[in-house]
Amino acid sequence: NTVSLDNISLNVTGRVNMTGGMHVQNLTVVLQIEKANFNLNGLIDNPEFNSLLNTILNDNFCDFIRDSSELISSLLSSIVENVINSALKPKNDLIETSLKNIALADRRLR
Repeated sequence: NTVSLDNISLNVTGRVNMTGGMHVQNLTVVLQIEKANFNLNGLIDNPEFNSLLNTILNDNFCDFIRDSSELISSLLSSIVENVINSALKPKNDLIETSLKNIALADRRLR
């Protein structure tokens, strides 16, 4: 079984906000695939079905991606933004805790 995707373009735009810790917002992810080749075998042990499915996917996959680009972009944008912000959260929490500790130490020294 193989899937070959050629000339994949992933365009990501957005903003980084530093207020209250670093996070991204208004992220937009646009996916484009110029060519796809599916060669799936052994599905439900039916060679005719495999051939039909491969033909359908090869003939329609890129058009589907293109025609559904707004929906796909919306889904990908939300997922990628959440993943990035989740990855940044522990660092933001660490920075916030460090700043609080520095402020406490400063008050004690006064």
